[in-house]
Amino acid sequence: MYFEHRNYFPLMGLLLALGGLFAVVVRRWPEPKAPLLACLAVCALLLSGLTSSQVQVWSNRSLLILNHLNGHPQSARANIDMATELARLGEIDAAHRYSRLAFEASANKAGSAERNGDYQVRNLALSCIAGKAVSPLLIETLGADDPQRPLSSVTTLLSLVRLLQDDKCPQFDRLRFADRMAQLYLVADFERKASAKIYSNLAVLENALQRYDNAFAYAQQLLVMKPYDKRGLLMKLHFATALGKAEAAQDVIATLQQLDEQGKLTTGEQQTLALYMQN
Repeated sequence: MYFEHRNYFPLMGLLLALGGLFAVVVRRWPEPKAPLLACLAVCALLLSGLTSSQVQVWSNRSLLILNHLNGHPQSARANIDMATELARLGEIDAAHRYSRLAFEASANKAGSAERNGDYQVRNLALSCIAGKAVSPLLIETLGADDPQRPLSSVTTLLSLVRLLQDDKCPQFDRLRFADRMAQLYLVADFERKASAKIYSNLAVLENALQRYDNAFAYAQQLLVMKPYDKRGLLMKLHFATALGKAEAAQDVIATLQQLDEQGKLTTGEQQTLALYMQN
């Protein structure tokens, strides 16, 4: 398994079974109780000793990432983690090399291959993390290889959007990137372009830029694909209110009220809806 600690929880069943067997044995034959306890204690100490060897690795992020990469050199995730760590250290060229290795590794996995656009977006995020300037050409050519489906990785796009939303990359041209995304996604045949979550992420980006027209359009596209998506509905309500689209806002409120009557809204969603209904 990729992470060894995922074995620990299933191991609890074996330990409970061993404990139950021990209880049964000592009830029927009390004499071996002390030797068995000693044996179990020795086993516990040995297992603890083996586990302790990982403490130094797991207590240091860089060592942990390097350990995973050494153990799984063909893992796209391990290479992405290494690329991200190198970007944090300002080693952008090395970060881009591992990003390329991750892209190549994903190509060998059926059903999970990255698109070239995902690779490009990740490199933009790495440059952002490293505090390096990005060439306008890299942004303007983003997704050009496959304009019908530029991106497939929601996580990769979300990572960059969060960085831009939090203004972690002052040297990054957020408007140019948002404009390029709009060129790719705010089109008539959008249903062939991406998953609903891609549109959600792009709406978040436009909201951060206070470009509510584009954000509203993304929310609408999301809701065409998922008409009763609660997050999408609340986003559309926010953007419609910001744009003064009273009729659109009322339509969304009515849909959310129906969902609330069906018990499908969380307490937080109910409170958010109530705020907009008061305005």
